[in-house]
Amino acid sequence: MKITRDTIKELHTLTDKVRTAEATASEILRTAQDRFNHVEETFEREGKEITVKRKVLWDEVFLLGASDNQAAKILQDRHPEVFEAYKVQEDAAGELQKFVTVQMDINMKSMRISDYVALTEAMIDLKMTEQNGK
Repeated sequence: MKITRDTIKELHTLTDKVRTAEATASEILRTAQDRFNHVEETFEREGKEITVKRKVLWDEVFLLGASDNQAAKILQDRHPEVFEAYKVQEDAAGELQKFVTVQMDINMKSMRISDYVALTEAMIDLKMTEQNGK
């Protein structure tokens, strides 16, 4: 693994993009929940009509995920901005993960101690090169 200052600069840029997207998505979700958690939704589930507050639906999305379940479908219809913001966050995280995999040869989701050692060695090599070059 070889790390350059450009690699580090791009890593920080992509990380900042993820952090910004996370903060934005969290704020949009929090606003939607603060304003509308008390609103009741009536729909059919398992052949019966039920009424629940949106808070319950958000809890279901948290537990089951945001894809292919009834709660997510209802909330996506009512609060598309929340799901769009989390898609932006997911895309930014994917871009960061791809960069780290390609440029640093590390899988962020399953780092091992050897990856940390290789990363440390690459950083030391960079520092040594910078010191010797100046």
